[in-house]
Amino acid sequence: MSDDQEGVDRAGGGLPSRREPQSAETWYPSPSEQAPGFGQLPYIDRAGGAGGPERAFHERPTPGDPRDETTEKLRPRTVALGIGLALVAILILQFFIILAIGTDPSDYERVLAGLISTIPIDLLILIGVPYLLLGGNRRVWPALGLHRPTWRTLAWASAGLLLAYAVLGVYSALVDLVGIDALEPVSAIDDQVIYDSVALVVLVAIVAIAIAPISEEIFYRSFIFGGLGRNWGFVLAGLASGLLFAATHFDVGSIIPFTAIGFAFAWVYYRSRNIFASVGAHLFFNAIAVAFTLADRGVG
Repeated sequence: MSDDQEGVDRAGGGLPSRREPQSAETWYPSPSEQAPGFGQLPYIDRAGGAGGPERAFHERPTPGDPRDETTEKLRPRTVALGIGLALVAILILQFFIILAIGTDPSDYERVLAGLISTIPIDLLILIGVPYLLLGGNRRVWPALGLHRPTWRTLAWASAGLLLAYAVLGVYSALVDLVGIDALEPVSAIDDQVIYDSVALVVLVAIVAIAIAPISEEIFYRSFIFGGLGRNWGFVLAGLASGLLFAATHFDVGSIIPFTAIGFAFAWVYYRSRNIFASVGAHLFFNAIAVAFTLADRGVG
């Protein structure tokens, strides 16, 4: 591989080249595979800054370039550390939540505490941990695939949504065929207590539609899938990130379908080179779930 071609392959964030065998040297998209403008970061800064505004998009970063250092931090060891730190932070937060509401809360207090605790978990932990581990500066965002959305991004988000519902349809049909009720997924928002209160319904909508898709896609797809994929390859990284994503739903019946859905979202991110594509798929998926559940249950 020539220096120019290698520089092209190293031009983006933590995703593998689809044209060559996956390795540390090809775990980056070519410029033609990136979203325009912002998507050409971290090795392009058209407004100036490190490297200057005239830097060609195919130019290979020089040793010690801070933008190169940011993406180099996105490795399996960083992912392992991030998962550990996130888990410890979540356990500490849950400990204080239990202290606040006691060990025998009412159903309303239980649901309210769970929803409120989700906000700092998603915003401060799932986003904050990767941000800090990768350097805590503006170069982290493009390394995590946060590029300006385009119409192409919306198309990939729509494809991800269709894939997610196809997975659920096939899985539901198989569960009905084998007749094992324990394998039926239980929605995290399928709790009648929520729909007895307008405040809880509004809070569920905010968390499920506005917060969770962004924070979870950054953590599970940008950070975990992106970091593991550099050494593990697309399939293993996609399955691992999908399994972790499914496990956090704390439902046995959700393990298989949400692992597959997480894998589908990883594929969308991998193909689109833009985390907003999988964020969009996740957002649409959650919005439809909230809308249909609300229509079925009503409020009050």
